[in-house]
Amino acid sequence: MPASFNAFFAALASIRQHLHQHPELSFHEFKTQALVRDYLVHEAHIPTEHIHDCATTGLVVDIVGPTEGDKTSPVTCIAFRGDMDALPMTEANPHLSYASQAPQVAHMCGHDGHTMTLMGFAYLVNQRRHLLPPHSVVRLLPAEEYHNVPFPLGTVGVKPGAMMSHSSRFTIRISGPGGHGSAPHETKDPIVAAGQLIVAMQSIVSRNVNAHDSAIVSITQVHGGEADNVIPSVVTLSGRLHDFAPAVAATVQERTNRAIARNKTV
Repeated sequence: MPASFNAFFAALASIRQHLHQHPELSFHEFKTQALVRDYLVHEAHIPTEHIHDCATTGLVVDIVGPTEGDKTSPVTCIAFRGDMDALPMTEANPHLSYASQAPQVAHMCGHDGHTMTLMGFAYLVNQRRHLLPPHSVVRLLPAEEYHNVPFPLGTVGVKPGAMMSHSSRFTIRISGPGGHGSAPHETKDPIVAAGQLIVAMQSIVSRNVNAHDSAIVSITQVHGGEADNVIPSVVTLSGRLHDFAPAVAATVQERTNRAIARNKTV
C-alpha cells in the first residue's frame, strides 16, 4: 500500500498532467501504453505476464483472485474499462501549466483522466485481490474517439437492432490552375466550386435517403488559400458519413460523386 493516500493521489495527479501534456491520437498511443505498463509493473506490482497488448496500443490487465475456498458470489469475472486516446484538435487553454505540447492533438475528452484513474484503480485492486472474484480485468482501450454515445453517468443503454452507426471518413480535393484574385475569369476557382459542393451535399440525405432510413453527412473541415489576393490551386473538404445500412452508405457516396462531377467545370 502507498505510504499515504495523499502521496498516492498526488502521484496520480502528476501522471494525469503528464498524459495531458503528451497526448496521442487513436492507434498511436505507444508512449501512453509504455507509461501505463511501466506503472502497473513497477508500482502496482502486477506480473508482466498478466499484462497483454490489445488492439496494438491498448492494454488488457488480468488481476487474479482466489480460485479456491468458499464462494460468496456466483460472479467469476468482472471487468473495468477506460480510454487512452486524444482528439485531433488544438488545445486553447494557455493558462494551464500542463497544456498539450503536441501540435493539433489534445486531451479534450478526458481520456487522460480515464487512463490515470484506471492506473490507480489497478494499483488498489491488486492489493485487495483476495477479496475479488477469480478473474478481474482492467481494459485500457485505444481509439475510442471513433464513436461516442451521450448517455448520462450511470446509465446502461440497451435497444433492439443497431445501437451505433457505421462511420466513414471522406476527403474531397478540388484543384485548379490557381490565379490572381483580380483575374478570376482566367482560371477556375476551387473555392467557388467548394462552396457550391458544400451546399449541394446538404440535400443528399433529405432528397435521396428513404424517410425510414437515416444518415448524416457532416463536412467538418475546409482548407484552402494562403493569400488574400491569390485564387488557390487547391481546396480540401473533409468530414464524416454516418449510417446504419450499407445500401444507404452506397447511395450517399454515389450522390456525392455526382455532385462532385457537376462542380468540375466551375
